[in-house]
Amino acid sequence: MNEMEQKELLELIGQAGAPLVVFGYTPICGTCKVALRMLEIAGTMLPSEVTLVKANLNLMPQLVSQYKLSSVPVLMAAPADRSGVMNILYRMGSVQHVLDYIRRVALL
Repeated sequence: MNEMEQKELLELIGQAGAPLVVFGYTPICGTCKVALRMLEIAGTMLPSEVTLVKANLNLMPQLVSQYKLSSVPVLMAAPADRSGVMNILYRMGSVQHVLDYIRRVALL
C-alpha cells in the first residue's frame, strides 16, 4: 500500500481508473495501526485492480476539509468510474466488515 501526498491523491480521486480505497490515518493513532493491519489483510483478498493507498491526514488539510473528515482511522472508497461522491467509513470492526464495505462501494 503506497503512501500518497495531498496533490497526487486529489488528482487520483478526480480521475476515473481503477476502484480506489484510501486509508486515512495519523501517525500517533493506535487504532489506526490496528485498522491498517485489517486493511492489509483485506487487501490480499481483493482483486488486483483495486488501488489501495494510505494518507497521513495531518499533512492533508485540503482533503480533510473537502470531504469533511472528522475522525481517524477513515476509509474512503470509490468505484472505477468515480461516479458520485467518495463513500466514507469510520468504523472498521473486522476484516470481514472492511472487505464487505470495499466490495459494496468500490466493486459495483
